[in-house]
Amino acid sequence: MSKTFSNAGGNRDIRVIDDSGRGFVIRALDHDGARSISVIFNNDTAPALALAILEAAGCRSYVGSGDDLGLAVENLDKHIAWVEAQNVEAEAQAKLEAEALELAKAGCEVVGDESVQKLSDMTYKDQRFFLAVARRARELNKEDTK
Repeated sequence: MSKTFSNAGGNRDIRVIDDSGRGFVIRALDHDGARSISVIFNNDTAPALALAILEAAGCRSYVGSGDDLGLAVENLDKHIAWVEAQNVEAEAQAKLEAEALELAKAGCEVVGDESVQKLSDMTYKDQRFFLAVARRARELNKEDTK
């Protein structure tokens, strides 16, 4: 998919090109073909870019006003906040899993078992056990630092 827009001066076309689901390219082409500028974005940045364009065009969040662009701004704001919260949660989970894996490795070393390389190599029950131990270790560490 591709969409082309002319800029206000009329001497340049702006083309937005779908990059087969990996992202998209915004390309500015001079009408005489002398110059071309391309910027590649991944799909994760699309909502923030759309919001920036709408806000630069003077659109603001107007919930309940019947203004479709205002509603788009509001929904993009909410979506971006939701994605950021999901990313923070995923990062926190990844850190907890890394701590659980280190505890599992230490446990294997103490009892002379073969060390695990990934949490997913363990049984579900063992994963839950070491995640619970990692959570509790964090709680104890917080108590010690008070």
